[in-house]
Amino acid sequence: MKKSILLLCAVLMTFCFNACDDDEQVVYPYTYGITGYASSGLQDLTLITTYLKGKGCFMDYKTFTGKNVAEIDAAAKTDFAEYAKKISVDEIKQLGLAKGCTFEYSVSRSKDPKVAGSGAVIIDKFSYVQE
Repeated sequence: MKKSILLLCAVLMTFCFNACDDDEQVVYPYTYGITGYASSGLQDLTLITTYLKGKGCFMDYKTFTGKNVAEIDAAAKTDFAEYAKKISVDEIKQLGLAKGCTFEYSVSRSKDPKVAGSGAVIIDKFSYVQE
């Protein structure tokens, strides 16, 4: 009988500790794309977009899950770095962009994902200026 009670207590304690999970996960959406652009060339944006897509750079929305914003931002930054390292300044120079053309390829999230229109926070970016 004592063994049954001890076993029952052990099972209940295990259930209680597993059911009381303080590791609540949150999900945030992130946007990958060109966030800053200026040029006098009409086709420069098309050339840049085609180049980035050709290099496999992600240009859409992704969601990341974690315990807090700092953890999730770090995951998004690590993910973005994998795409950004594929970009070559020397290759971009060969695109024939107009003098003074600038662009930023970045990953960003809204300041408060629960509040529409709360603005954006750029987590990481690749910047280019055509000389």
